[in-house]
Amino acid sequence: MDFKENNIFFSLEHLETKTIDDIKHIFFKVKVTYESSIIEKELVLFEDDIQNLDISNFTNNSPDYFFNEPDIWLTIIQLNKNDLILYINFDSGLIQSNMATESGLSVRMNVTKESFNIFVNNIKSYI
Repeated sequence: MDFKENNIFFSLEHLETKTIDDIKHIFFKVKVTYESSIIEKELVLFEDDIQNLDISNFTNNSPDYFFNEPDIWLTIIQLNKNDLILYINFDSGLIQSNMATESGLSVRMNVTKESFNIFVNNIKSYI
């Protein structure tokens, strides 16, 4: 599934789904393209990560959504009734040297709530 806004491309390609110790692991290839840069990595989301991903869970007082795997997290800021700012945050330590840090890069996308909900529902189709 792809999400393209403002010349930024955010893609999650489903690779496989495995159940390990009664926990569903959903493997994706993540690709973010912005300006002349590309970030590609494999991401594992757990079933509860995806089930809890809901636009109504985000508020401007608590805009971050962390997954069980620390590689990537989302920040969502509501601009108005219909529009959001979506930050896709990457841990630079995990990207560069496989060591978790508290720093990294963020890619910003201005999106509508409707398009974000469609994207989330596509992700949820894998559980």
